[in-house]
Amino acid sequence: MSLSSEHPCRHFSLAEIQLATKNFDQEMIIGKGGFGKVYKGFIDDGGTTVAIKRLDYVKDGSSLGKKKKQHRWFLSSKFSDKVIPSERGASFQEVEVEDCGLKKFSLDRLKVVTRNFSDDMVVGEGAFGKVFIGWVEPETYVPSKVGSGIVIAIKKLNLNGYQGTEEWETEMKLLSRLSHPNLVKLLGYCSEDKDLLLIYEFMEKGDLDGYILKRGYRLSLPWSMRVKIMIGTAQGIAYLHTKENQIVFRDLKTSNILLDRDFNAKICDFGYARYGPINGDTHLSTQVMGTYGYAAPEYIATGSLNGKNDIYSFGVVLLETLTGLRVFDKTRPKNEQNLVEWMRPMLPNKKMIKNIVDPILGLDYPPRAANKCAQLILKCTQPDPRDRPSIEQVLQSLEGINGVKTVI
Repeated sequence: MSLSSEHPCRHFSLAEIQLATKNFDQEMIIGKGGFGKVYKGFIDDGGTTVAIKRLDYVKDGSSLGKKKKQHRWFLSSKFSDKVIPSERGASFQEVEVEDCGLKKFSLDRLKVVTRNFSDDMVVGEGAFGKVFIGWVEPETYVPSKVGSGIVIAIKKLNLNGYQGTEEWETEMKLLSRLSHPNLVKLLGYCSEDKDLLLIYEFMEKGDLDGYILKRGYRLSLPWSMRVKIMIGTAQGIAYLHTKENQIVFRDLKTSNILLDRDFNAKICDFGYARYGPINGDTHLSTQVMGTYGYAAPEYIATGSLNGKNDIYSFGVVLLETLTGLRVFDKTRPKNEQNLVEWMRPMLPNKKMIKNIVDPILGLDYPPRAANKCAQLILKCTQPDPRDRPSIEQVLQSLEGINGVKTVI
């Protein structure tokens, strides 16, 4: 039996697919690509043979989409799409960054600032590459002694990483014109030969991930601080979603929310951000990029991009902030590995909320606020994007949560 264009689209449960493929047995694999593996399967009591394509998630927190093989790039001082042939026959892309309002740093100066990109100066690492700390003099930005002047963060592109020149250029273009208290501030850039670097204000308190999900080396955040950070994050997304900007961030997660010395939230890492429709009525078709667990289900399934994708991601971040648990964790029992699927059935039950609130908070949180938080998470993670609230409605709900101050 073959499936014609008139055949109705069927929804299969994971159990049915596991049965059809003998639990994704290696012997059933008939192909493999950037999407993942393709399995032969038998459905309808063996009467129909089908091909089942399964998205391959590398690991918890891994990037969606095919890992790109990086090329060596030549960059001048302006944005353009000009391709320059090299003497060896390879193509080099010329990326122009003229009139972006940012300071251009020399590679030699950044080598001094980072002690030649010493591992001792590394303060973080992600899909883009390593992040180094450095000190420079105010205004002139010349290297200064450690501990004096202003602190900067230098993000250096890893040519073999998940992000490449396209993401570097996207981040440069967007952050050079965007300005908001809840977006990280880009100070400058460096593009010499194959080296691509971005220079930011340094965020003293690191990222939200370190406080909520990796607390072995940092203090836990009290309830009021968590709400404050969520409000700041929502304000940053609201700025991106304005009619003037219409930017879909596409990769909101705890590690992309940085915190300054006063724990003000600053959204960072704009490599996957795209201009696109913000409401849930229209969409832009794109290659699926982002991080497993945070990406909206309809986006993963179809590549349909709009602002409601960011709302889903925000709901996931809010759920992690409420529970202190990671969105996907293979060390948990099988039915609890996906946090959203595990927690959603419990969120409508007010009596269950006290059992899912981060235990490190003890009783130091307002139960009514936690209940309101659970309801907001439910709305944000609705399977149908049209049922999710706008970011303005999210902010209104968060202000209501923040207004509840009574603790047991």
